[in-house]
Amino acid sequence: MRKIFFLFTLTLLLAAKIAPAQDSYTVTIQARGASREEALSGAIDDAIRRSAGALAVERTQLDGDMLEERLIQFSRGIVTNYEILESSADDAGVILTVLITVDAAQLLENARVIKEGTSAGGIGRRQTPRLEAGLQTLAAFLRNLRYENFLEAGLEDKQADIRRGRLSVTVFLNFNRERYAAEFEKPLTAALSEIFDSQALWEEIEGEYDDPADRFAASFHVLGENFSSRAWMFPRVFFDMLERNARFWNAGRGRVQTHKRLWLHFSLLDAEGREIERLPIHLKASNVLFFSQESAQSANPWFFMDIEPTGGKSAFTLTAAPKFGIVMGGGYIFFDSYRQSFVFNLPEETLTRVNDVSVAFELER
Repeated sequence: MRKIFFLFTLTLLLAAKIAPAQDSYTVTIQARGASREEALSGAIDDAIRRSAGALAVERTQLDGDMLEERLIQFSRGIVTNYEILESSADDAGVILTVLITVDAAQLLENARVIKEGTSAGGIGRRQTPRLEAGLQTLAAFLRNLRYENFLEAGLEDKQADIRRGRLSVTVFLNFNRERYAAEFEKPLTAALSEIFDSQALWEEIEGEYDDPADRFAASFHVLGENFSSRAWMFPRVFFDMLERNARFWNAGRGRVQTHKRLWLHFSLLDAEGREIERLPIHLKASNVLFFSQESAQSANPWFFMDIEPTGGKSAFTLTAAPKFGIVMGGGYIFFDSYRQSFVFNLPEETLTRVNDVSVAFELER
C-alpha cells in the first residue's frame, strides 16, 4: 500500500511540475565546437537542458531512458529564435555566445507525451534502436553540410560612370550540379539506402508503429540526373531529426526554409587589389537543396515538378534537388542560375580609385 501511495504522489508531483508557467524561455549560452555548426547545435541542446531545469521538468527514468535526454533528442525543433551575440575561434575550434528562445509550452507538452508514452509522431517511442542509429548517421552528414559549396557567384558587365558617380555591375549565381551529384546526391542516397533498405529496420518500425499512417507519415525524395528521383517513406520522427540537424526554418504551410536570406558583399578594389569599401546587399534566396510541401503525393514530388496530386498522399514531403529558390505564395520559385544588375551611387573621390569589383556571398542562417 505504501508503494502504491508513493507512485500516486510522484505522479501528482510530475503533473504539477510540467504545468505551463510561461510561453517562452530565453537563455544565453556559450558553447564550443569544432565548427560553427557544431557549436550552435551544442548551444541549442544546452538551452533546452537549462529550460527543462528552469521550468521544473522532473528528471526521472522512463522505461530506462532519462527524461531530460529524451526531451533534448526530440525538442530541438522547438527553438523559436536564436541570435549569435559573439563569435570567436582558437586552435580548438569555434566559441559562440548565443541568445536562444525556447517554446516553453511545447517543451512541457513534449515532457508530458514522453512521460505518458503516447506516439505524437514518434516522440514517445523508445524501442527503435536501428532507426535511431540510422538517424544519427544522417545527422552527422547534415551537420557537416555546407550549402555555400553548391553555389557560385561572379560579376559581369562592370561599368563606371565617373561623371554621374555611378558604378553598375551584373551579378550571377549558378548552382553547381557536378558538386551536387558528387558531394550530396550520391553520398546521401548511399546512406539512405544502407540505413533504410533493411528488413530488420522495417520489422522494428512495424513493431512500434501499428498504424501504417504513422509508419509512412512522410516521404523524402532525392532528385538525381534528369530529375529522376528515389524516394523513401518514414515515420515523422525522421523529419524531426532532419529538421533539427539541417536547422530548417518553418516558413508555414508545410514549407521549410534553409536560410533567412543571402547576402552579397561587393568589394571595391584599388589598382593594388586592396579593398576600398564593401557594399552589402541582401537577396531573398531562402532555400538551397531542400524544399518541402504538406499533403504531397507520395509517388513523386509533385509540388516541385508541377504535377497535380491525385492520391496516395502523405502528410509531408521533403525533396532534395539541384536548385536554389525563394519561398513565394504557397510554394517556391526555383533557380538553376540567377542574374541581377545593381547600380551604386558613389562619391567621385571613391569612384576614381576603383580599379575592379569582386563579389562574395554569405547565406544567413
